[in-house]
Amino acid sequence: TKDTTMLEEALKHHPLFVPAVNKITAQHIKNGNKRAALRVINNAIDNKQLDEAGRAFFLKNRAHIYFTFGDIKKAQSDLKQAAKVLVADPEIFALQAKIWAVQNRNIEDAYDYAMALVTKSPTDILAWDTLGCVVAVREGDIPALEIFERVASVAGTCSSVFEHMGDVYVNMGDVEKAKQTYMRAIELADDGFVIVPKIEQKIRKLK
Repeated sequence: TKDTTMLEEALKHHPLFVPAVNKITAQHIKNGNKRAALRVINNAIDNKQLDEAGRAFFLKNRAHIYFTFGDIKKAQSDLKQAAKVLVADPEIFALQAKIWAVQNRNIEDAYDYAMALVTKSPTDILAWDTLGCVVAVREGDIPALEIFERVASVAGTCSSVFEHMGDVYVNMGDVEKAKQTYMRAIELADDGFVIVPKIEQKIRKLK
């Protein structure tokens, strides 16, 4: 789009301009362009003017990209490095909990992390999304669905909540609801938390 073209131009001159980095990587994630998203972040990480905290910030963002595209090992490695500098960063705790949930390990730790995030920031949608993902592994689909449905009804603004809710509906055999929920995730995909081609694939499988 024209927006991202202008932002990409701006980034050539200011590779550390965070709003542009975030917006462009979000677009690339949405469109399923892993390499393009990583290129933007790596340009920032390789910048000589970057201080330690800045590098850790971009490593955390790169971990998010790797995680979203299913490269868990690389996500974990970046997250570990970022966590050394960004101590007690809620986004790091959230991503760590999600990584553990995907790997089905350290589930009690993941649950403690997610609960702590929700308790500290009850309005943080990503914290609730994290809790839903952990609860799905720890307690099963029905308790997880309760969390996702509650969050979606209060604040329907986070794409990954709807993708995860769609996944639960699929597990429970509710194809119609899964479809509607996945469509909503696609509508919200500008936030850079879901990959549209991947969700479209999930929808095709439902038929």
